[in-house]
Formats: sequence, C-alpha cells, structure tokens
Amino acid sequence: MKEQLTKKQWAEIWLEFKESILNSATVDTSETSDQKKARITRLEKHPEEWFKYYFGEDSSSEPAAFHKAATRRIINNPEWYEVRHWARSFAKSTRSMMEDLFLMLVGHPVVINGKPAREKKRFKIIISSSYDAAEKLFMPYMIHLETNPRIINDYGTQEKVGAWKSGDIASRSGFYIKAFGSGVIRGTKKRNIRPDIIEFDDLDTDEDCLNADIITKTWNFVTRAAIPTRDISKHTIVRWNGNVIAEDCCVVRAEEFADHVDTINIDVDGVPSWPERDTPESIKRYLSTLPWSSQQTECYNNPYTDGKAFKKVKWGKVPPLHKFPWLVQYGDPATSNKDTGKGNSKSSYKAVVLVGMLDQNYYVIKAHVNQMTNANFIECFYNIEKFVNHRAQLFSYIENNSLQDPFYDQVFRDLFYKKALEYNVMVSIIPDKRVKPDKYTRIEGTLEPPNRLGNLIFNEAEQDDESMKLLVTQLKSVSPRSKTMDGPDALEGAVWITNTRQAYAGGIELFDRPTNNKRF
Repeated sequence: MKEQLTKKQWAEIWLEFKESILNSATVDTSETSDQKKARITRLEKHPEEWFKYYFGEDSSSEPAAFHKAATRRIINNPEWYEVRHWARSFAKSTRSMMEDLFLMLVGHPVVINGKPAREKKRFKIIISSSYDAAEKLFMPYMIHLETNPRIINDYGTQEKVGAWKSGDIASRSGFYIKAFGSGVIRGTKKRNIRPDIIEFDDLDTDEDCLNADIITKTWNFVTRAAIPTRDISKHTIVRWNGNVIAEDCCVVRAEEFADHVDTINIDVDGVPSWPERDTPESIKRYLSTLPWSSQQTECYNNPYTDGKAFKKVKWGKVPPLHKFPWLVQYGDPATSNKDTGKGNSKSSYKAVVLVGMLDQNYYVIKAHVNQMTNANFIECFYNIEKFVNHRAQLFSYIENNSLQDPFYDQVFRDLFYKKALEYNVMVSIIPDKRVKPDKYTRIEGTLEPPNRLGNLIFNEAEQDDESMKLLVTQLKSVSPRSKTMDGPDALEGAVWITNTRQAYAGGIELFDRPTNNKRF
C-alpha cells in the first residue's frame, strides 16, 4: 500500500511549488505597454508558445506530437468529448491544466457574425476518485492563478477575496474552478453559470474495479449527475484522463460516447512516444523496475486481470524426453505492420513453446516468450531443436497468419535458410494454416479444461526462467480485452497440434496443404 502524505507534507509540497513558480516565471519590467500587448497577442495565437511562456516550470520537456495534437482538438472544438489513455507520467493532468487555463483566460478561436472572436470557458469542475484526490489536482490551478507573476502581469490578479479557498475558487476574471470526489456533486451552479469543462481524472481505482457493482454505481453518477450539470445550450468540453486499469471501468465505458479516444503507450515498436523526453534506453531501464503486469497496465493500457479463465497453474516434473511419442514446438511470430524483417520490431511478444503429451497430460517443457526480432525468433526454434537433441521426434510449427503475406513468407524463409547454413542443419517448419476463431475464445476453449483438471503441467525445472514466468503471467491475464496473449497463443497452437496428432496417430501429413504452402 502506498504511503499517504500528511496535510503538513502536502503543504510543504505546495509551498515548494509556489517558490519554483516565483523563481522561474520572471517578468520583463522594462517592457512597454505596446510591446506587452504585441507579445500577448502573439502568444495567444500560438498555444504551445503560450504554454511555454506561462508554464515554463511545468514544461521542462518539449511536448510530443501527441500533446500538440490533443491540444489542437481541445482548443479548436468548443463542444468536445475526449478520452485520454496516456501512459503513466505522460502529463495528462498538467496538459489539461494548461489547456483549460488558456480557454478560461484566452478562449477558443471562433467566428461570430463573420468576425474572429474568442469564446471563453467559465466554469471547470475536476472530478476524481475522492475529494482529496480531486483537491490535489485542483491545487496547481489555484497556485498558478494566485502566484504566477506572468499570468498576473498579463491577465491581472485573479485571486478574489472571500471566494478563494482550496477546492473552490472564483476568479476576478469571472471563471470558476471546483473540485469534487466521486459520487458527490453539490454547488455546481454558480449563479446562472453551469460547468462548461467537466474533467474526470483517475476516477477509477484498482479497488473499485474489483467490484462490478461499484463501477456501475460510479458510472451512473457520471451519466446521471456529473455530465448533466452542463448547460444544454452552451458548448462544453468533457475530458477523461486515465489509464485502462481494468477490462470494465468508467474510463473504458466513456469511450462509447467520445468524439476522440487517444491511446498513447510508452513506446511503439521500440520507438518512444515522447522522444523529446525519453530514449529507448531510459524506457528499458524504467520498465526493468516494474513487473510485467504493472508495465502492461501503466505503460501499455493493457489491464492485467488475474483469476479469470486461468486462476492458477500446475507445476510438475517433466518425464524424460525419450518417453514421449513426439514433441511439438509451436511459434507465434506476432508480426507487426512496422516490422521490416530487419530485426527492429519491438511491438509484440513473439513466442515459441515446446509441449509434449504423455498419459493424458500436456507438459509445457520449454518456452521462449519475449519482445524479439525475427532473427531471434528463428533462433528459438534452433535452441529447442538443440535442447531436444534427438531424444524424441520433434515436430515444428509456426502460426501461419503472417505467412499469408508474401513479404513475411519470404522474410522467414530467408532467416530459416541463414540459420540452416549457420548450424548445418535445417529445422523443418510446418505452417499451421487453420482458419482460427477469436484468440481469447480459442485459448480458453483449448487450454482451460486441461488446466482446470490439472492435466496442463508446467516444467518445474523452468519455474525461475523469465520466459516461462512471462508465459504463466500472460496466461493468468488472458481475457476478452487482453492485448498481450502471444505466449498463450503459441501454447494453444502447440496443444491443438498435439491433440490433432494424437487423433491421427501414425499419420505424417495432417493437413491438405496447397502447393504454395510448403515446409521451410
């Protein structure tokens, strides 16, 4: 459990934040009124420059392309509903604050009666999982408005005596900002002004997502109380900031109603999504400090849910390999659209799994599951071939979906050929040309019954192997929404092939393969 900071500790944090703003946001006192007016006009036409000038302390890194695109959508659309699934630490809340203070101090660029004009927002509400959480999101707004010398110099003093307190402020410019916890919406109307910016920030919690009734209750609060506080006749922005932490949570339900859903993971194919700040090396180091399940939830919007179809697995001793009538190794290349075949794809977890069946038990003997290049993927087949070392008949299969593309077909043929020359032996690969049903349904249907009955046994000698642990972790997280099932997908393929060979024991060719679908 995370340690909760005391009110005194938070007070010290906000004081330090104030001091950093005062030290960084200096004002040019020699500037003339005309120069000041020209500067403000120029900044207001360029929101990114406006952010950098007024919020330099919050903009220590240059914004990424996705930040800029998100801001353009918000500023250019006075009526808008957006869901932002940005990876942890990608400045969701900070970016929202800068956008909304721009909209309250400057406004949306609009055309009224054929002339350029500005439409300002008047009332923002911030809703989080609790009032304390919402208040912490609120405080940077309050501190900037009462402390930031550049905002005060250009837009005047905003603090209004008698209407300025933590969690609820009314500015001298005529806009309001108020914080709310989940389930409580009181005092949302300020005179005749209703909220025109409604922000949900980390509304879902891990604990709430364990109870479907609580999620439904919170969602009813969102749709029956929070969003209806808006004025039907006024342009309103509804924004969600939050990672996908569960298959069913409020931020996921909101996607159905959004004008835009922005999912930004920590990287794409190994390329940082925020290259102005991150490097492949820094991301690798960061991910190395987190378990795989946390990486998927916090960095890739792929919620890890334990205890669904596969509540537990069985570990056991694998019999000597020579006792198996045959073994099956099955590979899932999980090719990416951006995989050039030159060894630079990092988008998927490729997998090769070795399975044997004996006395109605399926033994998961060996596994290679990792983000790897095509060349390393092919290497896994040779590693397993070397491991088996003729102690049993070995059949090697590969997921065929990617091989239907001539590009990948040739890529893998070339790589297998190179490895054959290197090792002076050819691993004969048979493409699995099944027309496969939905991945989750297939994995659950093939693997859940033997796993539940204790007939799917994982090699206890490999219990500390990183690939085997990752395979088990992915298996436990299998769900209809899971995006990372490459290890279980390969395992399903190996078990399915084993079942088919068992049914046709004694046969060599199991499939009527077309002439252009040959062994490698």
